Amino acid sequence: MTAKLSDSMIATILEALIRPSRTEDGTTVYQVQGNAGTLKALTARGKVENVARTIITPGINDGCPHWATATWLTADCVAWLREALEYVLNTRTDEGRDPAYQGFIAASRRNSEAVAAFLLGYLRSDTTEVKTLSTALGSRPYRETLTGEAAIEQLGNILSNGQRITFADDGKIMAQFKTGSTTFTPDRPAVEEQHDRPAEQQAPVAVVTVEDVDHHMYVGILREEAKDMGTVGPDNVRAAITSSNTDGWPVERFEDGTIKVGYSFFEPIRPAAAPAPRPATEVLAADPIPADTSVLNGMPGKPVGRDGMPARNAVTHTDYVTQLRSGGTWVLPNHDDQADITGAQVISAMASVRQYAPDHTRASIDTDGTIYLSNGRLAARYIPAALIEGYSTTVCPGCDTSYAVNGDGPCTGGRSTPAPDYAQAAAELLGEMDTTTYAVRFVNTDSVLRDLPTASKEEAADMLASVLRMDGKARWTSATELVTSFGDAVLTITAPEAPADDDESAEEAVNLNARFIPQAPNDAEGDTRPCLEVGSAQVYAYYLDGVLQIGIEASGDEKIPMLITVGGNTVFTA
Repeated sequence: MTAKLSDSMIATILEALIRPSRTEDGTTVYQVQGNAGTLKALTARGKVENVARTIITPGINDGCPHWATATWLTADCVAWLREALEYVLNTRTDEGRDPAYQGFIAASRRNSEAVAAFLLGYLRSDTTEVKTLSTALGSRPYRETLTGEAAIEQLGNILSNGQRITFADDGKIMAQFKTGSTTFTPDRPAVEEQHDRPAEQQAPVAVVTVEDVDHHMYVGILREEAKDMGTVGPDNVRAAITSSNTDGWPVERFEDGTIKVGYSFFEPIRPAAAPAPRPATEVLAADPIPADTSVLNGMPGKPVGRDGMPARNAVTHTDYVTQLRSGGTWVLPNHDDQADITGAQVISAMASVRQYAPDHTRASIDTDGTIYLSNGRLAARYIPAALIEGYSTTVCPGCDTSYAVNGDGPCTGGRSTPAPDYAQAAAELLGEMDTTTYAVRFVNTDSVLRDLPTASKEEAADMLASVLRMDGKARWTSATELVTSFGDAVLTITAPEAPADDDESAEEAVNLNARFIPQAPNDAEGDTRPCLEVGSAQVYAYYLDGVLQIGIEASGDEKIPMLITVGGNTVFTA
């Protein structure tokens, strides 16, 4: 029964029973995890498959349907595993039960209950009742009805104890003991599987056109209440539709291009409308690369090529203008090389550079469609010609002269202006605060994005540079507080309060060192009096003839300013 599968393969299949989920049509599926070699071997034998499904998993996503691309036991493997368990569990322990199965069942209560749930045919979160007939107490049988979880727990205990289990064609499971037996009779309707239906009743195959762009994925019964599951590629959407054709999920495409597969919604993320054309001098002068950063590390936008969207999807314009990186500035090629380049030539250039330096080449596409390309030594960017007002393929956009007459030298125009050095600007702003630690608080409307009560100068400068890079506006609200804002977001950087001045520190020291001197004992003549000594002043307070006497004396010739109050009222100043 198990000769064709190794113990590690059997263990991997059995461990999948611990991770059950349910599809939208009620079918129980099991997610498989294991090392790559084992999964590859199981895939080759048709025991597992890597597909995308909309599933419901207890304890995940509040029980709502969610999308999962993972490796699962195939339907054939589930059927095979049930046959294998029926064969193995019907073998008595003393007859040499297969240790690969019994070892897994006996390993933990979780394992035994997972096998029990598998045999009973439902997830433990269901409330299906199970009728149990037991003759374990003498010869007097009794019948009780157990909930799903209770039945799973009881059968799991029997499995852990190694009792012999037999299975009937009507779904009954019998555990045999020396004193009798316990029979489990699942009381549940049979699940109608898609592949069990007659061909004329099976759901029709859905044919839906998927736009070749990324999609926002949402999962829920209603689109308005669906949970955002992030971004998926067009191939993931096609895989979901393919799965729906197999499992019978409904597929619908709305007018705005959104595709609904079961409880999953896929909304296409279309490129933004092309910006309005601008004068060539503005377009060619713009440079998002920071002055102290290489194009390889600072190129904006989304990756293109091996790590991102295919080049054929990124290059959507017919004509582009080439600029080369030279000395930290974008420049046009020499006139005899011409700046004009077709979209097909851009794709060819990207492929050529990547071929010669596959591990060091990066490409990206900015929001305006500009393609950036670099291998660390050489860099170029390709600007859509549609962005340049009045562009002509026969005229140099840098100096507005015809290629036919402008010679073969470099263009005198078409140079970029380096992007502002935001790190330097941040350092200069913070340099006006004479401190090395800061309190940094970054908020957006009513939510706190980051709160650092004690931040280093480097941390504060990094956050400030990030906000300045997003066109943030900085202003001083006090000598120790710098506020930078953009949109609804506000970054506040505060320096610690300056220490008290020398006079305040001296007064605090005098007060802390004040002392009380009582009247000397056995002083019948009253030569000494109770005294509070504060700095160079002595304040005497004592009773004499029923009157509270108060006197103040100062050591040395210094004149001490005084303010005397009685009951909160000032009675003397000097």
